[in-house]
Amino acid sequence: MIALKFRVLAIASVRLYWGAILVTIFALGEELSQAFIPHRTFDLIDASADMLGIAIASMSCFLINRYYANQQSKSPLSPGETKPIA
Repeated sequence: MIALKFRVLAIASVRLYWGAILVTIFALGEELSQAFIPHRTFDLIDASADMLGIAIASMSCFLINRYYANQQSKSPLSPGETKPIA
């Protein structure tokens, strides 16, 4: 998500991070492919754990992004300005 600079896909009022979408597709594909590989099994609990991890990471990125956006809006300096060294 950070590599994609917090880019989102907005569907109605829901905003989804592109990074989370890509990781979800990969994780589901990997889990589903295990059903067709000998000596491997598809496990719904494992897939659920993957989705929970993606949801927690997405929420963390959302909160970090919001925190830094708030910090920048509180800064009295305009972009590109630096504080003088005392």
